[in-house]
Amino acid sequence: MAKKTSTSTYQPGRNIEDIQKTYGLKNVIKLASNENPLGPSKKAISAANKMINSMNRYPDSQSSHLKQAINKLISKRNISVFVCAINFEQLNNTNKFSTILNKIFPFICKLF
Repeated sequence: MAKKTSTSTYQPGRNIEDIQKTYGLKNVIKLASNENPLGPSKKAISAANKMINSMNRYPDSQSSHLKQAINKLISKRNISVFVCAINFEQLNNTNKFSTILNKIFPFICKLF
């Protein structure tokens, strides 16, 4: 296995307007970049509407709702879950990510 020496920056896919202009196309449906040509589902819109009035607040720092939902899924299995928040810039920077892991790993080991 080849050794990875650096992380690459995410390069987004081209937008529909650029593709239309470049190739002289009128109807373009983009299926790349994790985009859905059908738009969000009704369930996603409903969930977003329920949360719209609290979007100016930080989320629960203990991830209580997420932990409860995960617990319902795995309650009958011998699985442990650790939830933490980290941004993509930290994940993309190997030095920062390893520093974060070095700080939290001893704590995680004590939990289990």
